Amino acid sequence: MAQKDDAPSGGGAGGKVADEVKKGAEEIRQAAGAAGEDIADDLRQLREDIARLSETVSAIAASRGSAAASAVGDSMRAVKDNVFATAADACSAGADIAGSARQHAASFAGDVEDTVRRNPLGAILTSLGVGVLIGLMTRSR
Repeated sequence: MAQKDDAPSGGGAGGKVADEVKKGAEEIRQAAGAAGEDIADDLRQLREDIARLSETVSAIAASRGSAAASAVGDSMRAVKDNVFATAADACSAGADIAGSARQHAASFAGDVEDTVRRNPLGAILTSLGVGVLIGLMTRSR
């Protein structure tokens, strides 16, 4: 992890690069968090939809006969349980992925910041090279 000092990081090109890397890492963390929340919301909606479907099928089956209703109700409960278990697994996997993305973004930002601090000239030359490449790619369009 990068060591923090009390000096502002905006003091030169290396500081600007470090600031941009930190900004990018924060954006990655925010996007990962939002993706995890979106997955959780989708899974909650799926659970509600399955519960409503189960109620509807049970009501239809009840009107057709108690034996059929019992069989369909049992099947729907089994399906609902399987869907809920799968949804919980997917939610857990999504949370794990989001956490891993946050951790990797923080680690990457720290590594880049350390590299820029150790070799500011190299960081400036790398930034220049990237700028030239982007300029060449956009000029041909």
